[in-house]
Amino acid sequence: MILQLKEYLAEKLIDTHIFEMAKSISEFEDLVENMIDPILCHIILILKAKEENSTEFVIHWKKEVIGFFKKFTNIKLKTKNSYESKLKHIKSILFDELNLDNMDNLDNIKKIIYIKMYQEGYDLNDKKIWDDFKSIIEDIQINHLDIIIDLMASNDQYKIVNYIENLYKT
Repeated sequence: MILQLKEYLAEKLIDTHIFEMAKSISEFEDLVENMIDPILCHIILILKAKEENSTEFVIHWKKEVIGFFKKFTNIKLKTKNSYESKLKHIKSILFDELNLDNMDNLDNIKKIIYIKMYQEGYDLNDKKIWDDFKSIIEDIQINHLDIIIDLMASNDQYKIVNYIENLYKT
């Protein structure tokens, strides 16, 4: 009953000035789906550069990924604007729809990063190169995916910058 009342009120208020700047759940989910590709690609590139002990493009990639995460800061959802609500929707997209947490099938992430890695000079069709990236992808799944999700949901710019800077100190 209370949930129905909240939904009713949210629907009635949705076109008022209060909600002009707020995003719908579908807009937020679209943002998650659209931004996970460049976020993952750039984090993987930073981790690959760290592995190769290269600093050539790291500063640029860090700035880019911070900009990608910034799109999530100060977002207000039209209904149930809370960290927990955002977390639920992000996990729904990344885990349930995209299966990014599936360690048995890395093809989901390979599809996301393939073009960007090719543009950066890494042909993932080459077995040796793919094998090098598989360990980075597994590291992302085990050690970074939950942090990425938290950063998307938290609105904490300081946490975003701290995480990105600590990926690879240059």
